Amino acid sequence: MTESSKLTSEERLLAAIAYGESSTRDQYEEMAALASVMVRQMKARGYASIDAFTSKDKNFSFVRTDGNARYVKKFKAFNEGPKLRQ
Repeated sequence: MTESSKLTSEERLLAAIAYGESSTRDQYEEMAALASVMVRQMKARGYASIDAFTSKDKNFSFVRTDGNARYVKKFKAFNEGPKLRQ
C-alpha cells in the first residue's frame, strides 16, 4: 500500500460511522448514502470535520456514544491497523 492510498483519521471515522449506522446486510450503496448524508450535514451545520460534527452534535449520529457493536468493531480495527496518514 502506498502512502497516498492510506486512509486519514477522518476517512476512517466516517467509514466506521457509516458501517455502524448501516444494516447488517453490508450493502455498499447504503453505507455510501449514510456517509454522504454525514458529509452534507457536517458542511450544512458549519463544522470543519466529521470528528468535530459528531463529537459536538451527538444527536445526529449515536454510534459514537451508544456502544454500537458494529461501529466499535470497525473503529477498533481501523485504529489497530497501519498508522494513519495525517
